[in-house]
Amino acid sequence: MGNLFPCVPSFHTWPSSFHAALCVTWDVDDEAPYYSRGLTSHHDVSEIEQRQYGIRRAVPAIFSMLQEAGIPASFYVPAYIAKQWPQVVQTLTTYGYEIGAHGFLHEPVRNLGIEDEARIIKEAVDVLGSISHQSILGYRTPSWQFNEWTADLLCRNGVLYDSSLMGDHSVYQLAIETGQTLFEIPIHWNLDDVEFWGHTHVTRSHTISAPSAVYEIWTAELDGIVQRGGVCVLTLHPHVSGRPGLLSVVHRFIRYAKSLSALWITTPREIAQYVSQNALTVPTVRL
Repeated sequence: MGNLFPCVPSFHTWPSSFHAALCVTWDVDDEAPYYSRGLTSHHDVSEIEQRQYGIRRAVPAIFSMLQEAGIPASFYVPAYIAKQWPQVVQTLTTYGYEIGAHGFLHEPVRNLGIEDEARIIKEAVDVLGSISHQSILGYRTPSWQFNEWTADLLCRNGVLYDSSLMGDHSVYQLAIETGQTLFEIPIHWNLDDVEFWGHTHVTRSHTISAPSAVYEIWTAELDGIVQRGGVCVLTLHPHVSGRPGLLSVVHRFIRYAKSLSALWITTPREIAQYVSQNALTVPTVRL
C-alpha cells in the first residue's frame, strides 16, 4: 500500500542489539520553583520544608538506590540549588552521574523575553559547569516551557541536547536558522512523577495516585516504546519520588527495565553523543 502518511519515521538505530532506550532523570528543583513564582510575601515554611526534603533526605537515598541498581542517571539542577548545595552536585559528578542545567531559579520560561532567557541560560550553564567540573551538554527547561528562540540560545551556550519537548517518542533534532543542531530527547507527562504525586500547599489540585497504578502506567509506556522503538525518559523529582515508599516503586520499575534485554539503560547525554559522533540521521523539526 506504500506510505499512507507523509511523516518522517522515528529514529531506531540503537547500539548493539538494543531496540529502545530508557533514561532515568531527576529534576532537583527543591525550593527554587517556590521562589521563582514570587511567593515571598509570606514565607511558607511548610512548602519550603516539603521541597527541601529532596536535597536533605531524598538525594542520598536516591544515590544509594542507583548504586544498588547499577544504572546511570541524570540530574538537572537549577543553578540556585547547585550554589546552595555544591557538595551534592560534586558527589554526583564524582560517581559518574550526568549533571544538566535547569534554569537558574526554575523560572517560567514563557514569561521571559529573549534577553532575560539568554542571561538565565548562560548563567545556569556556567554555574553548573563550574561546580560540577563537567561540560554541560544537557538542558531541561523549567516546567518544560519553550520559546521559539530557546533552541538557538541553548546552542549558543554549547548545549548538545534538550529534554523538554514531546514531539516524538524517540530522538529528533530541532533545526535552527544558524545551521546548528540541537538534539531533542523527548519527555511526556505520563512519565513525570509530579503528575501523580506532586501534592503541595500550592498544587493541591493534584490527586495522590496509588503507587501500583503509577507503576502500571510507567511499565505500559516502557513496553510500548520497546515494542515500537524509541526512548523512554522518566522524569522524577527528589522531593516527590524520593519518599521511602515511592522510591521503592522507582526501584521496582528499574528492576523491571533491567530484565528487558532489548533496552539500553543510559542517559540523554550518551544518546545525544552517540547520535552526534556516529553522524546518524534523525527526524528534523523546525519550530
